Amino acid sequence: MKLCALFVKSLFIAASLGAAGSLLAQGAYGAKPKQPSSDAAKNSADNATIPGVTIPRANGGFLGLEIDSNSNFKLSFYGADKKPTAPDVASGSIQWRPINTGRQEFVSLSPGGDGTSLTSPKVVRHPWTFKLSISLFVAGNNNPVESYTVDYSE
Repeated sequence: MKLCALFVKSLFIAASLGAAGSLLAQGAYGAKPKQPSSDAAKNSADNATIPGVTIPRANGGFLGLEIDSNSNFKLSFYGADKKPTAPDVASGSIQWRPINTGRQEFVSLSPGGDGTSLTSPKVVRHPWTFKLSISLFVAGNNNPVESYTVDYSE
């Protein structure tokens, strides 16, 4: 009986010292808060989200293609840091073939009211699953300066 009680007491003391040791390791006032690393600032640009389909550009920027709440195409422009920027093109066009129609659709893009996008006036009908051809134009030039093919699905 004495051997069993001694064993139980030794287990209790060992458990108490283990808990005290972990408290001592944290310091008198608990764990110190972590300081943000310089890598966190670098990764914040990598973690920035671009709405819709993200399209990388040759100049290091990005495009964000989405269908907005009015069912119109919206092509937003972003810098290399994934922050909104003004478009460096004057207009654009999008071509696609809707499922089960057999016909080619076309819409032109003009500057949006927010200063960072090109938008279409035409309503895009469901289902929104198609392959798009996007062309971007500078003022006074009928030849596209950039072209992209995108699989869009929403």
